[in-house]
Amino acid sequence: MFEQDYIMRQIKECVAVAMKLLFGLEAETPASMEFQNKEKRDLSDRLIREIDDGNIKNAISDMYLNTLDKTKDDLILGLMVYTHLCEKDDDFLDLNSTSISEIKESAKEFFSQFGLSSVSDLILFD
Repeated sequence: MFEQDYIMRQIKECVAVAMKLLFGLEAETPASMEFQNKEKRDLSDRLIREIDDGNIKNAISDMYLNTLDKTKDDLILGLMVYTHLCEKDDDFLDLNSTSISEIKESAKEFFSQFGLSSVSDLILFD
């Protein structure tokens, strides 16, 4: 349990570092950032609902499929998804057949795709 909490805090820290480095923001969550693309904002809302409904793996998969262009909005979308996942407790994740290690590996891959692997390697070390 303590290890899982630690990993979730690590993921939150990666999000915070990415926001500070790329956008100059010291916010706890990317939710305050504005999407330039309305479709991405709508997608973000849909993915958050999907996570809340327990379809975590599907939401992550959809996120990856919709962030192929590597735009600012794509990065914000991923940061929002991982921030939201970090707010879920262990029981919710267990109930929906998702492990902390799966989320961690997915987050590392996402950060790597945006050229932020050094940030995730530094914070999400094994």
